[in-house]
Parts: sequence; C-alpha cells; structure tokens
Amino acid sequence: MLDANYTLTTSDGATDEARNMVLIATGTNTASRKIVAPLQEKVYLVVNNTTGGYDITVGGSTGSTATIPNGTSGWVFCNGTNFYNTGTFATSLLMMVNTFTQGRMG
Repeated sequence: MLDANYTLTTSDGATDEARNMVLIATGTNTASRKIVAPLQEKVYLVVNNTTGGYDITVGGSTGSTATIPNGTSGWVFCNGTNFYNTGTFATSLLMMVNTFTQGRMG
C-alpha cells in the first residue's frame, strides 16, 4: 500500500483492480490506511497482510467504511452507499489467500 491510502483502479471495459474479488494489502504502514473502492454493490474478501500493526479500512469516497484488523482477513460488502463487515475475522484465511496473485496491492 506504500504507507498511504489506496484507490482501486476503475476503468470501464478494461481490466481494473475494483473488479477483483480478493484484495490483498501488503507493505509497511505507519498508520491506519484506507482502500477506496467504487460505490457499487459488491463483495470483497480483504486480506490485511501489512506490517506495522495497523487496521485497513475499506470504503467509498463517501459513506461508512469497514475495518479489517491487521493480520486478519474478512468479507466486506457494499450496498451502493456504505461498506460493511460481514462478521468474524479470520487469520487462517491468510494462508489460503496468500496463494492468489490477482488483486495484490503493494
């Protein structure tokens, strides 16, 4: 994440990050950081695989955000206006999801 907030690319009709279902945040953060996603109905699996011990929030340019604690992963959904966590966070998903390369940010 380059220790800064990160906006997913959204290019109509072309490959872009916002289309990925799995978002893997890597790198070293010195503060909580935000992944800015489009305000469209969608579900993401977000993996906070950063170092530094800080949360990652996921949200749009407006509305509420969902928080993924450091070292965990969780499902996040957008209803077109706000982002929400779907429930419990898991550290065991990190091992499974780290095998994916699509959606990697870092």
